[in-house]
Amino acid sequence: MNPKKRRIVRLFWLWRETDELAWLHQMSLRGWHLIHVRFLIYTFKKGEPKDLIYHWDILPSSKEDHAELIEAFETAGWHHLSTYGSTSYFQTPATNPYKDAYTNNQSKSTKVKTLLLMHIILIPMIMAPMLILSKAMETNASPLIISLIVLNVLVMIFMIYSTFKLMHAVSRFNHAIKE
Repeated sequence: MNPKKRRIVRLFWLWRETDELAWLHQMSLRGWHLIHVRFLIYTFKKGEPKDLIYHWDILPSSKEDHAELIEAFETAGWHHLSTYGSTSYFQTPATNPYKDAYTNNQSKSTKVKTLLLMHIILIPMIMAPMLILSKAMETNASPLIISLIVLNVLVMIFMIYSTFKLMHAVSRFNHAIKE
């Protein structure tokens, strides 16, 4: 492995975005600067310690809107690092006067609502294998099928829990908007 590059597998919950961004900030203060993100795998490059802050955002589905959003971030002094699926990561010096990518509760609420919608769409996709596995169990209750059902139930419980956490975050932002 290249001593100037480092890959770290790390899981962050969607409703705890600030934890992920604080961790990325701490890494850059130690001289490890984010260059790439893929599902749970963060790739860093060794350099001089810098006070950099990070942000991720969900990109619009159209290519034109996608490019427009990245251009808006870059105009505000943010550097586009990486895109994985519909999520893009950006970095900027902590001295950037536009370091708050979301300056109001309305835009924060909109971002969390988008995450919530993605969760709600995923729930039936997770339930489908459960139905298939339960049918398979009628004819063959093998340890593998039982294990897969248990795993599927655990994933489903997590998805429901995270959906409620995201709903709570939306409610919190909406309450702040009304005040």
